Amino acid sequence: MILLVSGLVVMVLAGVAALGCRRIPRLAGTIAVSGVLSGSALALMGAFGALTGRAPARFTLSTAIASANALANDSGALAIDALGAFFLLVVLVVSSLAAIYGLGYLERNTRTGASWFFFNVLVASMAFVVVADDGFLFLIAWELAALSSYFLVVQHDERAEVRRAGWVYLVAAHVGAAFLVVFFVLLGQHAGSLRLVSLAGPLSNAAPLHVMFVCALIGFGTKAGLVPLHPWLVEAYPVAPSHVSAVLSGAMSKLGIYGLARVLTLLDPQEPWGWTLIFVGSSSTVLAILLALPQRDLKRSIAYSSAENLGIVAMAMGLGVFALTRGNQGLAVVALAGGLLHVANHAVFKTLLFLAAGALQKATGTLDIERLGGLLRRMPITGAVFLVGALAICALPPFNGFASEFILLVTAFDTAISIPFPVDLSGLIVVLALGLASGLALACFARLVGIVWLGEPRSDSASAACEVGFLMQAPMIVLAIACLAIGLGVPWMLSGLERPIAVLMNTSSDMVGGVLKRFSAASLRTVVSVGAVLFGTIVALAVVRKLMLRDREVSQHVTWGCGYTATSSRIQYTGSSFAEPITELFAPLIPHESRIRLPTGTLPEAAELEKHTLDPCEHWLYAPAFRTIRSGLGSLRWIQHGRIRLYVLYIIVTLLVLLAWNVG
Repeated sequence: MILLVSGLVVMVLAGVAALGCRRIPRLAGTIAVSGVLSGSALALMGAFGALTGRAPARFTLSTAIASANALANDSGALAIDALGAFFLLVVLVVSSLAAIYGLGYLERNTRTGASWFFFNVLVASMAFVVVADDGFLFLIAWELAALSSYFLVVQHDERAEVRRAGWVYLVAAHVGAAFLVVFFVLLGQHAGSLRLVSLAGPLSNAAPLHVMFVCALIGFGTKAGLVPLHPWLVEAYPVAPSHVSAVLSGAMSKLGIYGLARVLTLLDPQEPWGWTLIFVGSSSTVLAILLALPQRDLKRSIAYSSAENLGIVAMAMGLGVFALTRGNQGLAVVALAGGLLHVANHAVFKTLLFLAAGALQKATGTLDIERLGGLLRRMPITGAVFLVGALAICALPPFNGFASEFILLVTAFDTAISIPFPVDLSGLIVVLALGLASGLALACFARLVGIVWLGEPRSDSASAACEVGFLMQAPMIVLAIACLAIGLGVPWMLSGLERPIAVLMNTSSDMVGGVLKRFSAASLRTVVSVGAVLFGTIVALAVVRKLMLRDREVSQHVTWGCGYTATSSRIQYTGSSFAEPITELFAPLIPHESRIRLPTGTLPEAAELEKHTLDPCEHWLYAPAFRTIRSGLGSLRWIQHGRIRLYVLYIIVTLLVLLAWNVG
């Protein structure tokens, strides 16, 4: 545990040093990235014991801090078990790769000192959230992560949309934190302690479990970006620097999932929670990918798909809760294994997609897909890794996204078969939601790959694009390899989830390991082997073709183009036209605004049609609510009239009322 704490300290000190070297951007970045890499290595070495089965490690951060919290009652303010070590691994690996990428991404940026300081503080605070064994320290770390990420999101605050995104993010973060405060107050009242890792057993029905669960779901679900708590996510991710967007999606959103998972170890799971998680998860999965489909901004589309994938994790947790409440531990093990595996998979391929989007933005200066196109020939490495990420997120074999979604699909079918009606509807809902979302994801990323990377350039900036440097390429290549390696090695990698699942279910790792081995032997190894054979066949055919053409002259010619020999971007599909048939089909769920200019005259010069897709949660829920609040608060403006004497009177009256209430 000393190594883990030392690693966090190294990160923060490196961030402070980078801030001090802000006048030398390259040096500041090198110091900060070195701090993240060395600190992550130390922290992971310190957490290795928890993953290998030792008892949770504890560390007394400060007796002063411990005594400041009357409910601590613990000799160790920090602790880590196998569940925390799993999430710590995800957070630190993603952050380390993003830091290396950021060194190349910010290469010509002169405002990097403060950016690197807040980046290192963000990474350290996210790790601190995972290892906090006390609710008081947990909330401190949670707030540090929110504030440091806010300053990273608004780095380019000279733009109005960045300032708006920062404001939305800050409000959402603090609304979620308010619900977490209520959760921890109730936990302290009924458990007599705010321990998170080392609490002795889950709370029973004597506590207000449903109220605590709802508070935790809103607080942690906001951080994860689950529908309908997601609007901040699609505002903040697109405007943040791309290595920050990757950390927000690949690492920080996982803190919300970690919080929900930790709640299941603190509270005795109830059957309505399973229904709630499945409803929230299926809504997030379907609605988010529907909204991702018509977006013009590349990063905004990828941001919506983050909510979709975390909805898949929520559905897996919901099925696990159902199985636990019905006493089917084997089914719960497989469901939770699929959920945790998808946490890791999402961290890999979503980080890859955001980094590839950042490379594209750096090369072209835009993320508007209607101004891109033909980039695969100009940026072959970035295009190839983006394609790998797209295949992985669409759950196509043999990549990693397929493995976790296959596990969830099998669990949903088993739930529908083994658990009696009406609970078996839960499995059917998951199957339908997952099937619909998978088809929409294929359409969404076929659109992104086709419009952005294929065809002819739609702007001069796309025509002039060139490949990014090695510092940006290397993390993307590592992540692309990881997408394939996890997909092919998942039957053996499931053994690494035995202890985190055992902690989550409050059971023995031997039982969990036995269930996972039987599941792998029964179905997973066969499916993965078929995917491996398919991939191997493709590679072998490519090698054979290369060898057969090695000594022959190869020339390229344009295929028959139906009379169109001079291709132009104006005859290509646009992103909007590609998505139009699907968005029209789901028009009742997705509101939109249209602006049309019809052709006029005998020989019209121009016509125009412009459509903007609206987020239904923001359009029908949040916007009316905030208008009502603004109108209600506006009626109190008479209180603020500029007369200082009356302001002083307000203070005196308030103090007298409080004094009378205290005396009474």
